Amino acid sequence: MKPTPPPRPTLLAVLASAFALVALTWSLPTCSLVKPALAPPEVRVLLAKERPSLELSADGPYEVYDGRGKLVARGERMGRGVLRGTRHGQIELNGVVCTGPTLQLRPLSGTRFQFADTDYPGDLLVLQSTTNELSVQNVLDLETYVAGVLLSEMPSYFPREALLAQSIAARSYALWQLQNGQSHLLATQSHQVYGGTGPRQSLAREIVQSTRGQILESQGKPFCAFFSSTCGGATGDVHRVYSGAPQPPLTGVACDHCKDSSLYRWQRELSLSEIGRRLAVPRGSVENVYLQRDRFGRPSRMRWTGKGWEKQLSALDFRYTWNREAAKDEQLPSAFFRELDWKDGVLVVDGAGFGHGVGMCQYGAAGLAKAGHSYQQILQYYYQGAQTVRRW
Repeated sequence: MKPTPPPRPTLLAVLASAFALVALTWSLPTCSLVKPALAPPEVRVLLAKERPSLELSADGPYEVYDGRGKLVARGERMGRGVLRGTRHGQIELNGVVCTGPTLQLRPLSGTRFQFADTDYPGDLLVLQSTTNELSVQNVLDLETYVAGVLLSEMPSYFPREALLAQSIAARSYALWQLQNGQSHLLATQSHQVYGGTGPRQSLAREIVQSTRGQILESQGKPFCAFFSSTCGGATGDVHRVYSGAPQPPLTGVACDHCKDSSLYRWQRELSLSEIGRRLAVPRGSVENVYLQRDRFGRPSRMRWTGKGWEKQLSALDFRYTWNREAAKDEQLPSAFFRELDWKDGVLVVDGAGFGHGVGMCQYGAAGLAKAGHSYQQILQYYYQGAQTVRRW
C-alpha cells in the first residue's frame, strides 16, 4: 500500500462515565431507505504532482487513450512505462509521443497498475502542466476508493463494528469534499490516507460492501465526517478547532473508550527558546502561556506572552508550528495539553490523544465495539444528530 521489467514494448504494445449511563438508553438510528442510485460516483485521487517524469507498470492487459478519448495503444503487459512531458504540450510514453497533454491508462480483465511501489485499481490519468511537469490521478468509483482508505486509516485487527463505522465515515468525508469544491481527493492525511490495493484488500472490500452507499448526512446533506486516532478523553467541537467550520453534528463528546491507544497519555519537553524561535517572537523571551479550554478541558486558543509582546493562535496551529521542525519523537501527538509545567527553560507538556480530536475517535470506536455496541451506535455517539442514509 513490482513486477520485474521485461524488454521495452513496441508502440502498439506500450502503452464508564456519564456516557456509560447514557449508553444504556441508546436507541439505534434509522438508516433511511432512500431510493439508491444505480452506481456510486466516480472519484479522482491525486497520487503525485509536478514530476518531470513518471514510471509505472501494468500486470496485465491495458489500453491507453488520449485526451480526446481516442485509443492510441494497447498491450498485454507493461513492465516499465516511462512518461515525460514534451515542450509541445504532449506526453511521451516510452519514447512514443501521444497527442495532447492528457493520457488515460485503462486496465482490462482485472489488471492492476503499479505506481510508486503501490498497486492501484481503476484508471490512471496523467496530466501535463504548462511547465511540462506531470501529475497522475487514480480514477475509480467511490466504493473502490473507500476500500483503499479503510485499512490505511484503521488497523485491520480492530473489531468489525469499528471497521464498519470507519467505512461510512470515510465515504461521507470523501463525498463532502467532492460536493464542496474539490475536483479530486488527496491520497495523504491532508484528506484521507489512500493505499490503493493493500494486502488485506479482501477484508476491506467485504467491509465496504456491507455498508455500500451508506453516508452520514445532516439536514439532508453529507457533512465533513472528521475522524482521528485517539481523542484522549473527549472529542472537540469542530468550530473550536477549525475556524469557520459548520458545527452540528461535530460537537464534542466525552470518551474514555480509547485507553488502549499507546498515545492515550503522553509527555513532551519543549525548549522555551525554541518555542520563541518557532513562534517568531523575541528570542528567549517566552514568559508565560494562557490557555482557553472547552468544557472538557481541551485547549482551543493559546496566548503566549513575554516582555512587551503577546501572540495568540489556536492550540492546533501551535502543534503544527512546533511539529514542522521537530524530530518524530519530539512531535506533539495532539493539541490536547492537559497540564503545562515550567522549569529550567523547558515547558513540560502532559498531553492526551493523537490527532485533531474532532468527530469519531477511532480507538474509541474500537473500545465501544469491544463493549458490544453496533456501528450505528458508534456513529450516532460521535456524530450526534446525524442520519445514516443509503444513497446508492
